[in-house]
Amino acid sequence: MIAPNGSQTWHVKYNYTDANNDFGGRVVCKGSYIYVVGASYSTQYDMVLIKYDMSGNVVWTYRVPNFWGGANAVPLNMVIDNSGNAYIAGTVQGGSTGLDMSIVRINSDGTIQWGLTFDYGLDDYATSVALGSGDNLYITGGSADMGSFGASTDMEYTTIAVSKSSGTLLHTAHQNTAATSIDMAIGVKADAN
Repeated sequence: MIAPNGSQTWHVKYNYTDANNDFGGRVVCKGSYIYVVGASYSTQYDMVLIKYDMSGNVVWTYRVPNFWGGANAVPLNMVIDNSGNAYIAGTVQGGSTGLDMSIVRINSDGTIQWGLTFDYGLDDYATSVALGSGDNLYITGGSADMGSFGASTDMEYTTIAVSKSSGTLLHTAHQNTAATSIDMAIGVKADAN
């Protein structure tokens, strides 16, 4: 952690195994805690969420191996609500469905509440997540579109709405700006929550 004057107050390191790669993807400070989400390799990349107190002590670590039957879960963004629930958006290798959007909710005690993967057809990428009003959670990114010859010809914006409490898919929206273009949303912002 870096103090306002620029000096380092503490430093921690996560190392799942000595021989493999771990990397952080997003850091969020909320209340008296710091949340770090990233990926860690054992036999595949697994999503890892670590909750620290302001002194750098680990409160808990949650590792999601074999994300719902998929492989190589790579979290790209995270948001924390006022109750300390973490909503993590990313991409998971879904086997026969290619890459899929993924969203997971982990409560303030480090227990997984629900997880959802979304497949639009080919490869799908979640890049951003935002809390909406009421029970709404919005995840955006992009999805590869199937061309007329059975191959991916472009990417289109993809946004999904999910229930924060249950993880139920509420709505999907896709937008393609032009044929054979690469469209990927990199951020989403919802009205006041």
